[in-house]
Amino acid sequence: LFDLDGVLYDAPRTGYLEDVKRRQVEFIVERLGVPRADAPALQQEAFALANQTARGLQRMGFAFESKEFVAYCRQGGAPKYLKPDDEVIEAVRALSVPALVFTNTGEREAEVCLECLGLDEPGLFQGIVGSDSYSEPKPNRAAFEVALGRAGLSLEEAHRAVLFEDSAKNAAAAKSLGLYSVLVTETAERQANVQERAEAAHAVIDRISIGAIDALGLGLYDA
Repeated sequence: LFDLDGVLYDAPRTGYLEDVKRRQVEFIVERLGVPRADAPALQQEAFALANQTARGLQRMGFAFESKEFVAYCRQGGAPKYLKPDDEVIEAVRALSVPALVFTNTGEREAEVCLECLGLDEPGLFQGIVGSDSYSEPKPNRAAFEVALGRAGLSLEEAHRAVLFEDSAKNAAAAKSLGLYSVLVTETAERQANVQERAEAAHAVIDRISIGAIDALGLGLYDA
């Protein structure tokens, strides 16, 4: 299982997620009627509350459709910011086991990102498990149950699955449920906290590459 943002591409360096956050603030102002001065703090509070901004805002009492929010915030940004990374493409292509994308964003929006990243070739991923498929986002247990089910596994078989994730919360949840959890820490900022973040996962790698994944010794590539 591969998370999308921050795992299959380096989120801070591309600027894509910054654009998404900017549009989230715009949505909060334009669609929810929150004063512009208050919107950035509200966006951060909502994400901290639910690990997904849309769900956090809804828990706060704001009424809107999650799909509308995701479409608004992700609209048009991916082609501008996301480019193929040959090292990531080769790492996924060479896997000898099935792979799924497991993300807290919408599945159609994730598809667009994969197209921009050159990760949409047939057979590369079995599919996408996104926020359309579960009622509560990662790190909630229900989201993992859906993802495992899509991979043909029960929760009791979670030990057969590997999750590549850049969120310590999500990595820790995966580890507690029995998945082999790998934290991907690409940026210098994340590397500075790697010691404490490592406690959330079984292993830590810098980025997605054949060398980094093979070094885990999990047998994800043919000998």
